[in-house]
Amino acid sequence: MRGPVVLRRSQRLWELSRDSHDPILWRALSSNFPPEIRPPRSRELGRIRDTETFQPRDDFIQAVWRDAGNRDPDFGVKLADYFSLKDNISLSIDILEELVEANQARPDIVSRLIGRLLRLGRLEEAKRLVDRFRDAYGSDTAFITQWSEYALAAHDIEETKALTSEPYINELRKVRAPTLMRVLISAGMRREAREIGEVLLSQRDPDFVYRVRERESADELVSAFKAVELGTELLDVIDAYLPEPELDRLRRKYRIKKSN
Repeated sequence: MRGPVVLRRSQRLWELSRDSHDPILWRALSSNFPPEIRPPRSRELGRIRDTETFQPRDDFIQAVWRDAGNRDPDFGVKLADYFSLKDNISLSIDILEELVEANQARPDIVSRLIGRLLRLGRLEEAKRLVDRFRDAYGSDTAFITQWSEYALAAHDIEETKALTSEPYINELRKVRAPTLMRVLISAGMRREAREIGEVLLSQRDPDFVYRVRERESADELVSAFKAVELGTELLDVIDAYLPEPELDRLRRKYRIKKSN
């Protein structure tokens, strides 16, 4: 049977029995989740077949995961990512927080949690997690990346200074170069940030070329390059990747003149 069929039948059994401790339900759920959404292969009376698009109930998934699955952390991560993809960031956060409080914390779990808290502007909660886990996960690149994003979002200079000192600086150098640049600038290390910016420009780093297509990322990058007097050079590089109205907006906002 296909995954959606298994999930649908398992959910129906749970709806009848309400036995979320059933190991059969857990095996079915853990083997077929998250559901795969594929283009429908047939239509019946003008409708897409339910088996092709079936999405299980949230309460069913969570109940079986908690009881029969005993809050399995790997499945919990998949569950949190599933809710995030459904744009239910709050529920994704709830699942990750539940894992942390159930002593299932891992660098990938905590990093995801910080990142999703930041998406909702919940800076104080993100800060508490950074403080709680920096000693344990300060050598993990994903954690350092989210710590950096927190420090930048909160304009917390003390945190950026901590990131640019031992023992965290070596791991910080592994994060995406534009993020590293912004942290260095915030910590007052403009010379080091400019050196990184010059390398990015010379290599046309694919990361910032990709990110510049998003307005928020474009503003962050242009602001960082302008701060190290490389604004004109950056706009020359990304000229081919942005429409002229967006380039004009960036030039006006950051007072960057066209190169001769």
